[in-house]
Amino acid sequence: MTWEIVIGIIALVGFIGSIGVWVSKLSTTLATLSTTIELLVNTVKELKSNSHETHAKLFERIGEHSVVLSDHESRIKILENKEE
Repeated sequence: MTWEIVIGIIALVGFIGSIGVWVSKLSTTLATLSTTIELLVNTVKELKSNSHETHAKLFERIGEHSVVLSDHESRIKILENKEE
């Protein structure tokens, strides 16, 4: 075996090793990104759910106040008619 063959084998092993490290880092990064995106999706779903519940409560309150406002309007009309 000549030194050129040994150097070629060492270069080939080094190249395969560097590609393996790169693939390993990429795999770890993709796994972390996947987990982060899943967490983000769950958070957005929770926010939408909470927002929907909050809006429903607000619309209920608005409905209650509209009844109160219509009562006030009726009272004002009655008072105006009494003054005449």
